[in-house]
Amino acid sequence: MTTEPISQIAENLARIAEHITSAPDQLIPTIAAPLLTALFGLLAAYAFSRLSHHHQKRERRRLMAAAIAAELDGWHTICVARDYDAYGQSLLDTLTAGSDIVMPRLVDARLSPIQTANATFPLINRNLDDIGLLGGDVTCELARFLSLHQGLTVDLISYAQGKWDHASVLQKTESIRENLGLFRQCVQLANSLIPKLQAMAK
Repeated sequence: MTTEPISQIAENLARIAEHITSAPDQLIPTIAAPLLTALFGLLAAYAFSRLSHHHQKRERRRLMAAAIAAELDGWHTICVARDYDAYGQSLLDTLTAGSDIVMPRLVDARLSPIQTANATFPLINRNLDDIGLLGGDVTCELARFLSLHQGLTVDLISYAQGKWDHASVLQKTESIRENLGLFRQCVQLANSLIPKLQAMAK
């Protein structure tokens, strides 16, 4: 039974109850008593349904926050362990000095950006329809993180596919500088999101 029908029935019975209590002498007691019993039963069912729905929504929000926090923390841990920031900076320094490089191969060149995103953040991407439960600020921050990461991923795939190998040093310099900036913004957003989500999960 959904909350809408119960709500409508409860509203109708509330009108009946008002009539019963305002003019009890106009109704036979044997009729009034069952009506009031039915009314209170349905009102109780409606209240329970609403509380149950609220509890389920809150629990869903808590579990989703915990899972996304863990996934972002895992991504950040990998980035730190592999020292991607220093690696990107070293590439940029080499290019800025005028030396050519082979563009990095950091992702599977056979995967599309969407496939790569799903492999990197499977829990987040499976719950995109429900991230609004996390609240406006966190949802917007998470959406920005995913958008920037997707932009970074598109170029990383093109690097891995060799599409930039014959670009000029200047073109490579600008591309690496841009994507290192995107990566650093993603790290900042992850560092901001993780404690907020962990607090939400408690």
